[in-house]
Amino acid sequence: MALENIITAVKSIVEGVSGVENVYDTVRNWQSEKQFRDGARTASGAIQFWFITREATEAEDLGPRLTARRHRIAVHGYAGVNDAALSEKTFQALLESVAAALGSDRKLNQTARHSGPAQVRAVDFRILSNVLCHHAELGVEAEEKPAG
Repeated sequence: MALENIITAVKSIVEGVSGVENVYDTVRNWQSEKQFRDGARTASGAIQFWFITREATEAEDLGPRLTARRHRIAVHGYAGVNDAALSEKTFQALLESVAAALGSDRKLNQTARHSGPAQVRAVDFRILSNVLCHHAELGVEAEEKPAG
C-alpha cells in the first residue's frame, strides 16, 4: 500500500538521523507511567520519542482510472526538557537535522513520486506523564507513485 510504504520510508529517514531515538510509525497511547517510560526513554535515560502519522490525503482526478494522491504526513517529536543540558538548543538542532534528512530524499526511499521539503509547523512544550517536553510538529507532503 502506497501510504504505508511512504510512512515506513519517513520512519526510516527519521531513524537515520544521528541523535534520534524511539521512532514510531503510529501515534502511541501509553496508559501507564511504565508504558511511557519504556516507550520514551533513551539509552542514556532521557526522554525522546517521535510519532509519524497521516494527517490528510488529497486526491485529484487526472482522467479515467488515473488519480494523483498527495499525503500530508505529520512527524511529532518530543524530548524531555533539561536546562542543565541546554536541551532546547539540542532539540532545535535535532529538528533541523530531521528536516534536512527528509528534504534530502525527495522520493522517500523510492516510495513516492515526489515529496516537498519538510516544514517545521510548530515548536512548543507539552507535559506528558508529568514530564515537561519540547514538542515539534513537522509536515511532509508526498505524492504517490503512479500505479503500474
